[in-house]
Amino acid sequence: MQGNKRFGEIQKEVSKITAKVLSHELKEMELNGFVNRKIYTEDSLRIQYELTDYSMSVKPVILSLRDFGIEHRKKIQEERGRKSLETK
Repeated sequence: MQGNKRFGEIQKEVSKITAKVLSHELKEMELNGFVNRKIYTEDSLRIQYELTDYSMSVKPVILSLRDFGIEHRKKIQEERGRKSLETK
């Protein structure tokens, strides 16, 4: 949700994803109307992926899941910290 991205940029941001898997997922997302694949040929061939308006409709859900994940991680870390203190 941070603007248009090239394949390599997406691959760097998504840790441990292979090029084959990323390519497959981007094709699926394009087929389902979540991303547009833009081809630019001015100087050299360049392909960028951008989110569609339709995909932006799930932004609140994605952000809620992200926030839940952050809070859940804090909770687990706090509980583990308390348990390790209790066993000492």
